[in-house]
Amino acid sequence: MNRAMQHKRRDVSGNRGDSYPKRLSPFVLTAISVVSVFVTVALLMIGTVEAQVAPNPTFVTVNVSPPNPPTIPADQITIGWSTEQVQKGSHSIHVTTTAATPDYAMVGVPTDFTLQSATQISYWGYTAGGDVNAPDEIFLFLDTDKDGEVDVILGNHWGPPGTGSWQQWNMTKGSWFTVDPRTGVTTPANISDYYDKGYKVLGVSIGAGSPESYPTGVTMNVYLDNLTIDVNGDGNPEYALDDDTGTIEVSCETTNGTTYCASIQDAINAALPGDTILVAAGLYNITKPASEHADILVNKDNLTLRAMNPAATLADPLDPSKASIIVASGNVADVVNIAAGEVTFDGFTVSGEGFAGVGINISDWIDRKLCNNCVVTNNYITGCSCGIWATGGDHNISNNTCVSNRYGIGIYDSANVTIEENTCDSNGAGLGIVGSANVTIEENTCDSNRIGIYLKSSSGIIIRFNTISNNTAEKSGVHVGSGCADILISLNNIYGNSPYGVYNHHSNPPVDATNNWWGDVSGPSGVGYGTGDKISANVNYDPWLDAPYPGGQPINFTGAQTTTTGTGTTEIDAKVNASTTVSINTTAPVNVTIAEYSRNPGSGFSGDISKYIDVHVDNTTNVTNMTIKLFYTDADIVGLNENSLRMLWWNNATGEWVACSNTGVNTTDQNGYSGYIWAYIDQTTIPSLSDLTGAPFGGQGSSPERVPVLTPIGLLVLIGILNVVLAVATMKRKK
Repeated sequence: MNRAMQHKRRDVSGNRGDSYPKRLSPFVLTAISVVSVFVTVALLMIGTVEAQVAPNPTFVTVNVSPPNPPTIPADQITIGWSTEQVQKGSHSIHVTTTAATPDYAMVGVPTDFTLQSATQISYWGYTAGGDVNAPDEIFLFLDTDKDGEVDVILGNHWGPPGTGSWQQWNMTKGSWFTVDPRTGVTTPANISDYYDKGYKVLGVSIGAGSPESYPTGVTMNVYLDNLTIDVNGDGNPEYALDDDTGTIEVSCETTNGTTYCASIQDAINAALPGDTILVAAGLYNITKPASEHADILVNKDNLTLRAMNPAATLADPLDPSKASIIVASGNVADVVNIAAGEVTFDGFTVSGEGFAGVGINISDWIDRKLCNNCVVTNNYITGCSCGIWATGGDHNISNNTCVSNRYGIGIYDSANVTIEENTCDSNGAGLGIVGSANVTIEENTCDSNRIGIYLKSSSGIIIRFNTISNNTAEKSGVHVGSGCADILISLNNIYGNSPYGVYNHHSNPPVDATNNWWGDVSGPSGVGYGTGDKISANVNYDPWLDAPYPGGQPINFTGAQTTTTGTGTTEIDAKVNASTTVSINTTAPVNVTIAEYSRNPGSGFSGDISKYIDVHVDNTTNVTNMTIKLFYTDADIVGLNENSLRMLWWNNATGEWVACSNTGVNTTDQNGYSGYIWAYIDQTTIPSLSDLTGAPFGGQGSSPERVPVLTPIGLLVLIGILNVVLAVATMKRKK
C-alpha cells in the first residue's frame, strides 16, 4: 500500500493518480491489514475534549513477508524517537531498515475533532538514505456515522525527490485515496468531499515502508517530525505529535471479529530513557522460531513498563479483557528480559516455556552489564521455570503473585535486594536465594510449595513478617543450605511444613530463628520441645511466639535441662532451672528435658500460681509411669487455699488448660519451698505419657472460704434478732 512497484526492478513511483483498482492486490491487502492493525490498536481511543496537545503515541511495525497474516513486530524495520536529525524541538521519529524489506512502520495519535475545510494538518520528513523518500504517507481515520468506529480511512501519499533536507507535507500535496477497512477496497478521493460533514477524525498516523514491494523489499533511513493538527485553522494547533508527554501507549482492540495488538517491543524500541510505556488489556502472544529468542528485551535504562490494569488488583489476572497478558512460546529464554538499570515492570500477567517470566540481567546472548535499581511489582507470573529471576543489585520485587513455576522468585549473585509482599504458591520453591548478600524478605506468603524459602551460599539474609506454611518436600519451610551465615528468621508464622519448619545445614553457624510462631503454643518440635513445626540442629528458637504474628507475644523456654535416664527408676532434680523434680520409671533409657516458660504459654485461668513448666520425653514408649513435682513458695500462693492446689495440663487439641486426672499437693516445707504440687502420669491418665512431647504444665489453687463481714445495717439487724431471742428466753424462764 505504500507505492506501486515493478517487481522486476526496484523503481518506485510516487504517483498514484487514478490507477487504483476497485479491489486491492494481495500485496496491497496485506498492507491494508497493517493499517487495520493501527486503526484498532492505536486510534480507537477517543478523547474527551477537542484540544489535546501532545497525546500519547502508539508505534507499530509489521512484518508483511508472510502475506497472510502479517506479524507484529517486524524484525527488519524499527521506528522510534531520535535526536540525530530534528526539524523542530529536540526529537524526531526515525524509521530505518537493516536490509531490503517489505516491512512497514507507523506511528499515530488518537484524536477527537470534526474535519473542516479550515483544518490544517502538516508534518515534515527528512531522507537520510535508502529507497523511500519522506514525508511518505499519512492516514486519517474517520467516523462518519458517529458510532465511535472507523468507517473510512483517508490516506495520502507524497514522496518528494531528494535527500538531505527537511520537506514539509500539507493537505494540498500528494494524492488522496480512501480505504474501506471492512472490505479492503481503495479508490481515489478528494479531501474536500469530507469537509464540513460532521465527520469525526478518531486518529491520525504517519508511516513509511513498502509492503507492495514483497518479496524484494526496499531500504529506509528517514526521519519524521512535527506533526501538527490545527482543527480550525487559527494558527494554534490542537494536537502535536512529539515526545513531550514521555508516554507511549500499546493497545489491543477487536474490530470486525479480529483482535489486533500492537507490540510492546516496538514501544520499547521507540522509547527514550525516562519514558513510560502504558500497555492496554489484551493477549500479547510472542512466538518465534528456533533461530530467534522469543522475549521482550528491555535494553534501555530508566524505562517504566506499566499495565493499564495491574494484575495484582484483578480478580482474574488471566482474563485478557482486563489484564495485560504476555505469553511466549517457541525458542523462549526469558519472556521479559530486563537488560538495563532503573527499569520498572509493573502489573502484567506473564507465562511462557522459557527460563524466567521476568529476568533481570541473566541472558547469555546480551551484554551482561550490571543492572541495578530495577522494580518488578504487581505482576502475576505462572508456568515458567522461574517466575522472577534477578541478578545485579538494589532491586525491589514486591506485590507479585508467582504460581506453578519451578521457582517463584529466584535471586542469584545479587546484593541489596528487597523482596516484599509477594505471594508464592504451588511452586517448586517459593523463594530461592543463591550466592547473594543483604537480601530482605518481608511480608511474603510462601504456601504449598515444595520448599518455602531456599538459601544457599548467602549471607546477611533477613526473613521476617512472612507466612511460610504447608510446604511439603525437601527440607520444607525454610531450608538454609550450605555456605550460609548471618541468617535472621524472626516474627514469621511458620506452620504446616514437613519435614521441617526451619532446617539449617550442619556446616553453617547457628541460625537465629527466635520469636516465630511455629503452629503451636508449645513451640517447635524436632530439636525443639513443642509440638509445632520441626526444627533441625543449629537453630536457635527460644523465645518463640505464643500466637501467630502479629499479635503473638514472645514465650521464653529458659534453662532447659536434659537428662538421659537409665533403666528402672530415675530421679531428676530440676529445681534450680524449673522448680521441678521428676521421678520416672523406664524400660530403656530415654531423654527427659525439663524447662520453664517465662509466662503463660496458653490462655489464662483462675487461681494461677504463675509457674509454667514443660516436661518433654523423646520416646514415651519406653516409659512406664512418672511423677512430676512443681515446687512453690508462700509468695507464689498468696490469696489461695494451699490445700486446694493441683496441677493443670495444656490440652493443645482443645486449646485449654485442664486438670490432671491424678494430682494433689504436699504442704510440708521442702528445703526453702513451702511445698509441691504433684501429678502422677501413665498411659491411663490425663494427660497420658503419649502427651509428653511438648505440653506445658501449670499450678492452680482456689481462694480460701471467707468469713462473712457484716455491714452496719446487717449488724443492727443481727442485734435486733438477738434481742428478740433473748426476750423470748427470759419470758420462758419467768413461767
